[in-house]
Amino acid sequence: MQSSTLIKRLFGIQDFYLIDLKIFKRRVEVVLDRAKQQGEYDRRWCWVRDFNFGDKEIWIKFPKIRYLAQGGWIRNEQLPWVGHYGRLTRRFERHIPSRH
Repeated sequence: MQSSTLIKRLFGIQDFYLIDLKIFKRRVEVVLDRAKQQGEYDRRWCWVRDFNFGDKEIWIKFPKIRYLAQGGWIRNEQLPWVGHYGRLTRRFERHIPSRH
């Protein structure tokens, strides 16, 4: 199975592929990358938290792209699987109890 298929099945993340997987005592770090995108200005590496796997926290590291827009503005990429504040995956965010 290709790493991009594995990432899509495990996390629901498309267009990324696995470049590294580190397993520690209490944490698993999944490092993803992807091909250069059209109109890409630069990339920033970001971390998001996902569901635990057993007793291990899952953290995903990936490049978030910035694009140069008309008028010289730089726009940050919005990914459908990254939560509103960019620290959690959306599926993890949905399962955190609300404080309302």
